[in-house]
Amino acid sequence: MADIVFCKTESREEAQSVLFAEAPGVQLGWLFFENDLVPCEANIRSRNRDSLQADLEKLHEYSACYFIPPGVDVLPIRQEFLG
Repeated sequence: MADIVFCKTESREEAQSVLFAEAPGVQLGWLFFENDLVPCEANIRSRNRDSLQADLEKLHEYSACYFIPPGVDVLPIRQEFLG
């Protein structure tokens, strides 16, 4: 499951709490991507969606509150090439 709201620590904690309550014993793991605006913005622009401006605003909003926990493996942002 992936969603931009999981950039916020409190959103991850809430999701984890709900999952554990609904499915006791479930194993949960998080993957973290680097917080790198340049390739993220390039990927958003390459999608050429009507929501471009809103997507760019969300990128900057969530990038500011995205904190990666210490000790986790951080995945690089892969550049998308569409077209």
